[in-house]
Amino acid sequence: MNCPTCGNETIPGELFCDNCGADLRALQAPPVAPPVAPPDPPVIVEETAPPPATPTPPPAVAAEPAPVAPVAPASASGPAGPRLVVKESGAEFALAPGKESIVGRADPVDGIFPDVDLTPHDMLTGVSRRHAALHEQGGQWFVRDLNSTNYTVVNRQRLQPEQDFLIEAGDEIRFGRLVTHFQC
Repeated sequence: MNCPTCGNETIPGELFCDNCGADLRALQAPPVAPPVAPPDPPVIVEETAPPPATPTPPPAVAAEPAPVAPVAPASASGPAGPRLVVKESGAEFALAPGKESIVGRADPVDGIFPDVDLTPHDMLTGVSRRHAALHEQGGQWFVRDLNSTNYTVVNRQRLQPEQDFLIEAGDEIRFGRLVTHFQC
């Protein structure tokens, strides 16, 4: 399927065009409801005959929801050290000093598995597969937008792609529309 705005080829199931950010939800086919079987015709029983025993149907089993990656809630003590905290859920992602951490959402088809996987938190928030990178240098932490479709914003300041931006404890970092806070 191609993006109606820019014509870029898109991956089926994507909600936004990776090239221009256009909303692709309208192009997706609506879910098809499973066919419903017609009800059984009523059973007519003569009054003189004893009613037949009707077996009790087994209890309905609800379909289990698809598994979702576990989300670690923020605890009172929380993990020590630098981390990103998702504002809405309180999920925390530890960041390793001396190692660059890629922030984004997983795409098993293309083999993309970011260090900070925001897939469970990306409910239409526009997080790119490889959205941003965080790293520590000389005791200071930096974030760099990886040319994401929906931008990286620190404390309401939109970052320029591929440029390190100094962050401090308590800073709000938005990946698309997903709000996180950086903690040390």
